[in-house]
Amino acid sequence: PGSYTGYFENEHGEQSVFLYDRETHKGTLWMGDYGWEHPDEVLAGKVPELILDDEERDWLRLCWLVATSHEPTVL
Repeated sequence: PGSYTGYFENEHGEQSVFLYDRETHKGTLWMGDYGWEHPDEVLAGKVPELILDDEERDWLRLCWLVATSHEPTVL
């Protein structure tokens, strides 16, 4: 209940896993083709260090929106 997990597999079988921790408000992305041992921090639904294709980018943004949808908006 304290986290959200999203899974994605593209047409080539490359897999990605997104985890959002609701307690720390942090997102992490693991990508098989990038190396499972190199997780990246997700900031506002994006990973600045990675070049994602349109499908991966859309999936990650959607995961972020779903994971953070119940959090209060900070202005």
